[in-house]
Amino acid sequence: NMPTCKRRSSSSHGMGRLKCQRSTLGLLYERERALECNRMDSLSCALLRTAILENRSKFLPVWTMESPRPVCIGLDRRIYFENHQKCFFLDGKDGRPHSQYTLLDSQLQARVGSVVIYHTAVQRYPCTSEESCVCFLMLTNNGYLKVLDADTGQVLRTVYLSPTIKFRYLSWANYLRTVQVKSIISPHPRRGNPEQDTTLMTIAIFKVQPLELVANIPIDRKVFGSDIKDVMIQEDILLVVHFSGYRRFYSLPWILDNCSVLRTGIG
Repeated sequence: NMPTCKRRSSSSHGMGRLKCQRSTLGLLYERERALECNRMDSLSCALLRTAILENRSKFLPVWTMESPRPVCIGLDRRIYFENHQKCFFLDGKDGRPHSQYTLLDSQLQARVGSVVIYHTAVQRYPCTSEESCVCFLMLTNNGYLKVLDADTGQVLRTVYLSPTIKFRYLSWANYLRTVQVKSIISPHPRRGNPEQDTTLMTIAIFKVQPLELVANIPIDRKVFGSDIKDVMIQEDILLVVHFSGYRRFYSLPWILDNCSVLRTGIG
C-alpha cells in the first residue's frame, strides 16, 4: 500500500496540481528510506497523525497518569512528571509504563527550578558515572546544581553555586556541550550612589560530561548598557537585548580570552 497521488484541477488558471494521499504503510516506507534525522522526525510525526486520523483506527485506553505540571518526554523512552521528580519507562508490561524512580522532597531538600536532560557519549575509558548513562541536570531553588542518573534518580554530583547570588534559570548554551545558569535580575541602582553594585545579573557557564565550570560572567550595566532587558548565550554568542529594541551580539570566546580576571573551577 504505497502513497497514491490524485490530480486536482486548480482554480481560474486551469492548471493541475497533485494532491498526495499518504497511507500509514507508505509513510513507513518513506521513513525507512530517509537518511537525515530531521526528515525521519517529520515522517514520524506525519505517520502518527495519519494513524490517528484514519477512520478505521481504534484506540484502547492502556494507562492514565495525571500531573498538575507539564509532562516531559525524555531520552530513551522515559516520561517525567512533577518536574522530573517521578520517572516512568515506556516499555512496560502490556504497553503500560513502569515506574523508574520517585524523588521525595526530603531527598532534594529544596524545590526543583529548571532541568535539562542529556545523554553522554563515552569518549575515554575508564569513565566516570556522569559519562556512562543518561543524566539530567537539576537547578534547585536553594542554589544547588545537581547531576542525577535518569534511570535511578541517584544524585551523582552536587555543586553549591553561591551564598549571595540567587541563580534561578538553567538552559542550554551549546546543546549537549555547555549549560548556562542565570541569576535573577538585580534592581536598577539609585542615582547618586556611586558605590552601589551595577551588576544586572550573573551567568555561570558549565561544561557537561562531566560537570566543569567554564566561566562566571557578571553582566555590568556600565559595560553593556543601562537599559538591558535580557541576556542569553547561544552557541558562542553573548546576546544582549535592550528595551530600546536593539540587540547586540558579542563573541563569547573573545570575552573569555581577553577579559578573564580569575581562573577557577569547581571546588
